[in-house]
Amino acid sequence: MTKEPQYIEELSFGDSVRRAGKTRGNEYGEYGAGPDNGRRGRGRHRLIAFVAILVLLALAGGSVGGWWMWDRHWRQIPITVNGTSMKVSVDMTLGRLLRDNGDFDAHPGNLVDVAGDMIEKHAGKPIVVSINGAAVRRDAIDSTTIPQDGMVMVTSGEDVTEDHTVSKETVPHGESIGIAGGSIQILKQAGKDGVHEYWVGKRSGKHVDKGVTVEPQDTIVVPLNPRPEGKKVIALTFDDGPSKYSGPILDILKEKGVKATFFDVGEECLSFPDAEKRMLEEG
Repeated sequence: MTKEPQYIEELSFGDSVRRAGKTRGNEYGEYGAGPDNGRRGRGRHRLIAFVAILVLLALAGGSVGGWWMWDRHWRQIPITVNGTSMKVSVDMTLGRLLRDNGDFDAHPGNLVDVAGDMIEKHAGKPIVVSINGAAVRRDAIDSTTIPQDGMVMVTSGEDVTEDHTVSKETVPHGESIGIAGGSIQILKQAGKDGVHEYWVGKRSGKHVDKGVTVEPQDTIVVPLNPRPEGKKVIALTFDDGPSKYSGPILDILKEKGVKATFFDVGEECLSFPDAEKRMLEEG
């Protein structure tokens, strides 16, 4: 018995299989459309957005910080020091300005002896610094910033003389008194004694004649004969006052608008000081 040949039919799904494979791959395979890969995709999107926000914040912060540094530290402003224009950073302090420029050749004063010779260099008064005419304290120099267009003056300190003793001698005043040719004598200038000083240095031991430190002032009296043009006049004088009668006399003079001369006695002035004072006040 002859067997019938068996035929195996070859089935071909063609492109539909490949498309289905891609579709399935997209659902569950390497194309990432499955449930887990969907979550991972959304996570990556959030991360990218977060990083972008951080970058923007960093750029914004850098811009603000840079502007702040420029405005508070790097910006240059004009100032004038001892008449010379220059530019400095906006946060420049007086202390840093002095250190950076060698105190502009200013220096503290010296300690000198009574003869003016130096004992110790730069041991005198400190450098004087001012801004716009106002002196700045030494303890505030490092904390004082210089304003824009500020006028800074830096000057050397003064010398200081050593401690010393002073002895004084009186220089008697002279007199210039003229009485002839005048019915009235006027005190033009009161006399005053002068002073002659001698210094002895405590550290150097030097003795120095400092000469006359206060000049004497002479007593000056001048005569006077009042002769107003076209008028006749008399001079009222009162001697040996003041006394208990001085008050009533002054009342009359004040009422009549008249001036008078009082020739007073020293001991009576002490006894009637109020009357003496009134004479002076009323001329």
